[in-house]
Amino acid sequence: MGLLILLGVLGLLVFWAAAYSGLLWRTRKLSSAHKAVLAKYAISYQRAHAADRQRMERIVATFVHDKDWVGAGIEVAEEMKVMISACAAQLLKGHPDMVLAHSNASSSTPTHTATTAAGACIKAKCGRVPGRS
Repeated sequence: MGLLILLGVLGLLVFWAAAYSGLLWRTRKLSSAHKAVLAKYAISYQRAHAADRQRMERIVATFVHDKDWVGAGIEVAEEMKVMISACAAQLLKGHPDMVLAHSNASSSTPTHTATTAAGACIKAKCGRVPGRS
């Protein structure tokens, strides 16, 4: 009986450590440089309330970190990643029950960076979050 309690406590400690370290859930965070880009260039971020800013930061962080960024003849700068991701995040503003099911790759060309940003938003698929009405 004492062994089961000890194993239960040990299991809870392992679970807590894994959750605290981020191993269980992929919680992405923006660096201070990424937040500075949003604060400087993303008008919707500048005008948003604190809760909306946090939601936008989570969405942008997911896009920035989870996409494979491919430059067609250029290197995709971090600022480009943030702004393309912010464009996609704007689509979700006011729709807490929506998610963007996006591809794993995004590409940019030297002359069509702005078009690519808009295209990334237009081509993203929208869908309802499972379990929400």
